[in-house]
Amino acid sequence: MRSCTHTPGPDYTPGVGPEDVGHFRVEDGVVQMQWVRHCDGRQDVWYWQPINGTPEAPGPPIVTPQDLVPGAFDSVEQQLPTPVPVIAPADRNANGFAYVQNRTFFWVEQVPGQWAPVSATAAVPGLSVTVTAVPELLRVDTGDGGGVDCPGAPPALAPGSSPAGFDGCGYVYRDSSATAPNGETYPVTATIVWHATWRASNGASGDLGRLSTTSTTRDLPVAEIQAVVTQG
Repeated sequence: MRSCTHTPGPDYTPGVGPEDVGHFRVEDGVVQMQWVRHCDGRQDVWYWQPINGTPEAPGPPIVTPQDLVPGAFDSVEQQLPTPVPVIAPADRNANGFAYVQNRTFFWVEQVPGQWAPVSATAAVPGLSVTVTAVPELLRVDTGDGGGVDCPGAPPALAPGSSPAGFDGCGYVYRDSSATAPNGETYPVTATIVWHATWRASNGASGDLGRLSTTSTTRDLPVAEIQAVVTQG
């Protein structure tokens, strides 16, 4: 989890922070204090925050959960992983083939850094907001003009187990990759669709919609199984 804190900024130094002189400013009649966001101990963003009082007698900053959401959301976006898809049977045979008229299965490992919630928190004294992105869907572009959407965490096909009756994220190629534009492989990508929400320490919460992360392209050869007729 990434953590961010928000603290009053130091007095203005040329070349550092906003292009305004001083620790305070008045904007549309509202007194504002210069603040700095620090994420994981590093200075991140300078911004202005309304306060109660005056520059001579400043009161506490007027901070709402909505003020903290963007920083935590940005931190979550930076942590979202690039999916690394597993493809069976292609990843389990020497030639790396999938086969026409047979189901090909796709998944990503259910581990942190792949299929697991990602969270970040932003805080000021007395208030914190946590944004969490939860993986909801694996979307596979199979490279042959088709695709498949698989809700939830697709299960892995155990090595040596039969695909018959396996309830995984499956797709059936109808044509070999000899029909692909390059005559050899289909370009396959896997996308994780995430649902992001936020919750504040004061009980407020909200929905931030959906995000997606996409794998690099896998070049997947899809072969035909040749029948051999023998006489006996």
